[in-house]
Amino acid sequence: MPSIRVFSAKKASPINLWSAIFKAHSAFFIPMAVFLAAGGALQLYWSKRELFLFINSYYSQWADIFFSLYTHVGDGLFCVLVILGLLFIKYGYALAAAGAFLLSAGVSSLLKHLVFASEFRPRKFFEAEPGLIRMLDTIEIHSFNSFPSGHTVTSFAIFTVLSFMVKDKRWGMLFFVIALLAGFSRVYLAQHFFEDVYWGALIGVLAAIVAWYTLIYIVLLPQKAWWNKSLLANKGS
Repeated sequence: MPSIRVFSAKKASPINLWSAIFKAHSAFFIPMAVFLAAGGALQLYWSKRELFLFINSYYSQWADIFFSLYTHVGDGLFCVLVILGLLFIKYGYALAAAGAFLLSAGVSSLLKHLVFASEFRPRKFFEAEPGLIRMLDTIEIHSFNSFPSGHTVTSFAIFTVLSFMVKDKRWGMLFFVIALLAGFSRVYLAQHFFEDVYWGALIGVLAAIVAWYTLIYIVLLPQKAWWNKSLLANKGS
């Protein structure tokens, strides 16, 4: 059994279940809770237009370069590379990460292309006000399917699962920051509004929780013989 098993999900009430998850991974969920509270307050006082224009007004050359590269942390390819890397640690971890990635990507695609298909991205939203927003000419700026931010969804899904895997839970705070910066890059690069990132982060975290705890406590995959095996272990045997 992996060391993360600290309670019985089948016997716990929903409230106790969520409380146990929060306590077991507080290094990740405390900053996440702060982000949700602060982000929610910002959206209550500022419209999505005002909030975007505020963020868009602050920029620098080094930030342009950094976020143009860093935004790929939210790419599906990056998630696939993480999953492949986990095959060298534990097959079970790789499967859990793949489950979180596929679930989060599926929910994100459903919302972007069916439920909120008419949501404009900043480029289209401010189309009638040319020159108002700053966009980089070194990257492709999209116009449609703004909500939610797919990069944010997948980055939060994969790094939430990684925070579940590590024995030293203090890594959770670093994983949160990595995911948050991927989300912020989407607003900085004028690809999304803050609300797209805000809800994308929440969707990604929830998808990761559902995938991880379903596999661990309902399907009970850690009881399978192959769960703790890896590509390295197989090579050494």
